[in-house]
Amino acid sequence: MKGLLFMGALLVMIFSFPACELEPPWPAGPSESAKTGAYFLTGKSKDHAVIYDDYLSLFWYNKNYNNRCDVVRFSLEGDSYSGSNIRCKISFKLLGDNLTVKFTYTYIGIEKTKNIKLKRDPSVGVSKEEPIQNFSPYNVNLGYYNGSLSSFSWLDGRYLDGRYLDGRYIKVLGASCEVKYTGVEDFAVIMIVDFLEPPHTMYIIQPFAGGLTQGTHFLRLKHLGGPFIKEGEIRLSLDSEPVYYKLAVDSEGKISAEEFSEQMNFGGQNEKQ
Repeated sequence: MKGLLFMGALLVMIFSFPACELEPPWPAGPSESAKTGAYFLTGKSKDHAVIYDDYLSLFWYNKNYNNRCDVVRFSLEGDSYSGSNIRCKISFKLLGDNLTVKFTYTYIGIEKTKNIKLKRDPSVGVSKEEPIQNFSPYNVNLGYYNGSLSSFSWLDGRYLDGRYLDGRYIKVLGASCEVKYTGVEDFAVIMIVDFLEPPHTMYIIQPFAGGLTQGTHFLRLKHLGGPFIKEGEIRLSLDSEPVYYKLAVDSEGKISAEEFSEQMNFGGQNEKQ
């Protein structure tokens, strides 16, 4: 009988207190003003974010990407800040020294959302050094499958004049690929499939899964910059100058590729880099 009374009292205690609620991933209320700073995930993870003016670089690590960085230019939308690029959308809020990020991206055709909570490190200040100018892409390799161009990539290499070119010093934080198909007036940004870390240091793009039609097509490639941390300071790298490639496809589907110089003619219209 005493056991039943004890169990009854225990049940009353359990149901008398509210259930323990997990901390929500998105804080209530409006965001505070976004200010330049560096924000880190506590613990052993390398996840961090860097804000510089109206740019945010988000660095995060997992078994699929190992070392991924996405840079967005953000603006205030409602009670939070938002920005996007060809690969993802980033929203965030700032409350004191706390930065909460909603990161939406696509992996193997599936849209996923990652919530990251970071805390500002006041010891990381802005460098007085001038922004770094990124170098232009080079070593572009075209990939063929069954006689058709299905993909292309470019290697940043590991050294050039004694400098690392894998992003650790020059800070290539991404890449941009644009294509202007024959008969189309404007360039359109296309998805970059992946970035492979050193020792490969390669961007892979697959814009032509369905093959290319007969005619002349143009590619515009460049390296992307953004805010990052070097030697305990916030630095800024700038986008590289673009490089252009002309892809000529004959009636039999044979493709010839040619790199352009500084000023080209695109279907009768001159365009400078």
